[in-house]
Amino acid sequence: MKPSKIALLLGLFLTILALAALYTGDSALAGSRQVIFTDPAGDRLYGTYYPGQREAGLIIFEGFSADQVMMRSAAVEFARAGFHVFTFDFSGQGKSPGSLSFDNAATDRLAFQSQAAMQVLMRESGLPAGRILWLGHSLGARVALQTALLGEPLPAGLILLGAQINLGTNAQSEFFTGTSDSDLPWVQAIGPQSPPVPLLLLSGEWEDILTPAGATLLMQSLCGAGTTACPGREWILYPSLVHNFEIFSPRAISDAKAWASQRLGANLESSAPTAQMRIAWWFVSLFGMTLTLGGTLALVKVRYPAQGLCPGFGVTRPHRFLSIKLLLWLAALPLAGALMFLFSLIPLGNPVFNLIYAGFIGGYGLLMLTLYLVGRAPGATGKLGTFLQFPTTDKTRWAWALVFNLGLFAAVILFYRSGQGLVPPIGERLVWVFIFTPVTALGFWLGALEDAALARGFPRSGNLRILAMLVGLFPFFLRFILLAALGSTSGMIGAMVGLIILGMVLVQGEITRALLAEGWTAAILQSLLLYLVVMPQTVLFTPFFR
Repeated sequence: MKPSKIALLLGLFLTILALAALYTGDSALAGSRQVIFTDPAGDRLYGTYYPGQREAGLIIFEGFSADQVMMRSAAVEFARAGFHVFTFDFSGQGKSPGSLSFDNAATDRLAFQSQAAMQVLMRESGLPAGRILWLGHSLGARVALQTALLGEPLPAGLILLGAQINLGTNAQSEFFTGTSDSDLPWVQAIGPQSPPVPLLLLSGEWEDILTPAGATLLMQSLCGAGTTACPGREWILYPSLVHNFEIFSPRAISDAKAWASQRLGANLESSAPTAQMRIAWWFVSLFGMTLTLGGTLALVKVRYPAQGLCPGFGVTRPHRFLSIKLLLWLAALPLAGALMFLFSLIPLGNPVFNLIYAGFIGGYGLLMLTLYLVGRAPGATGKLGTFLQFPTTDKTRWAWALVFNLGLFAAVILFYRSGQGLVPPIGERLVWVFIFTPVTALGFWLGALEDAALARGFPRSGNLRILAMLVGLFPFFLRFILLAALGSTSGMIGAMVGLIILGMVLVQGEITRALLAEGWTAAILQSLLLYLVVMPQTVLFTPFFR
């Protein structure tokens, strides 16, 4: 059997096995029900209630740009222990409609939403406030602490993972919010008896949101007298733990369960076996999907040799073509900015941090399209006489393209829904998917034409095609460098994940183009997959222009 076929079959087996194991391991979440409630301002919020057997409850507060699905690792561990568990989405996140103001440092509105969530869990479970704990990550931990300062009903305790509270200097936070937390009245109210509930702070040595120095200042505020240890205030600092993965960390979840057991006398198993296995199965599923894509690409290339896309266009001087193409990214920046400005005029909640995909890829696509239409692209010859290329009429190839893309979309959706995020998005986010898709598809389509021209003109120089792909990702590498300059470990990890997603999308496009012998359908499917995955990973902000 050919190595490519072995890779394909093994990849399919590992992917299916891992996804089945992930969902089987979450059987404790069966019997959940959706709860829709409103906050004091009348905003509609979506939550999920998991009934328990113990006289103990837990509300989980999601982080910035997160949703209820991302809280699954913690939810399942406490649900397995018999807790009544409630998760919900803040306005502008996950399933909840609406939007937030751009300054995410002002969280008063979210604190009132959290109070409303407390009333929901008390009603659904029949538990008194003194039998309910709050667990928050990042922004959610910040909101949980602020909510406890508002007064009744108070929980039995707070578990704060990487609380987004900056009492010192944090270039990243100040860059995005423009706010110093030390100046906020509710932050100044923090003290040894404020809030008047016990709490556990969990953070990592590699934290960039709540740095070790920032955590020290926070604990000193909570304890007073310049100390970080006092009755009712505990802090655990983990080595080699970054902000992004705290909510998935078996170490953090285990310690949270042990602390909850002490506070409520629940006598819980302190380990987090499902959280541990979830991470292992995620790696297995990613490895399986990578093998599947690689094996499929190799098989398709052999069975359906590349057919020339737009044969009237060619690259004659590849090194000049690639070097000038890199510089043209700078010329495309005004177009990218104009596109992002036009997007901001749309009267919908704005996915600010996802504008870069449509802005950069779409803006660059518009610039290159103009050059190709007039035949002035450096190092290239010929003009694009038409946008349309008719795909193959071979029904078998269409069927294989359909099977491949449906399988890929299904695998990606199931993977993310297992605890990574709400994919596909719903509501206004889904509208944005359809707005961004055609704009971004132009950039993917032109990239496919360039790749085909290089393959046709220089069939033995695969390095040129790799360089062309890297040039196409140039602004996303710059984004990584900017976040590195800000000292944003979590942002750098997010940028790396974005590059991995783009890599998967590029392979998807190459396979689809080979099957259908044209670029537009593949480009649209690429854009659609890209936004189905990245769109949930952002907060919807109030439109800048209304």
